[in-house]
Amino acid sequence: MVKPTRHLIAIMTLAVLVSIVATPAAPQAAVDRLAITQGAFVNLLRYGTIRDAEAAGFRGMAAPGQQPECVPEMGMHYATGGRVVDGKFFPNLPLLLFNKRGELIGFELESLVPQPTPPWEHLPTGHPGMEFEHWTLHVYIKNPATACSE
Repeated sequence: MVKPTRHLIAIMTLAVLVSIVATPAAPQAAVDRLAITQGAFVNLLRYGTIRDAEAAGFRGMAAPGQQPECVPEMGMHYATGGRVVDGKFFPNLPLLLFNKRGELIGFELESLVPQPTPPWEHLPTGHPGMEFEHWTLHVYIKNPATACSE
């Protein structure tokens, strides 16, 4: 299990303060604030390995039967499913990020609603699997530079 540090808790608190997502129940509504407390992030640390996360219902973000892609300097993404918002698949939040060794290295939040950059990253055309405009916020508890190294 990863132990939270003051630096990690400060980053997680920042993530909570700026996190807003659209909801499937009211896609025409402006937004619904994502209520994740610092304690919720600390509780995610119990998923220290892919095996722990999969036992709790997280699955790799990949086509059925495929392994999730390891994105350089980011890792492999795991979520507990998702939903369709305005015709677009949107994963349940937060996503867990793992390195090639199967160790938890961070968390990710995503938003369909404009967010401040930085700390959020704006993806005007999205990325493979989510080819539409959205914003992402990555919170790392381990250096992601070697996420895809063996």
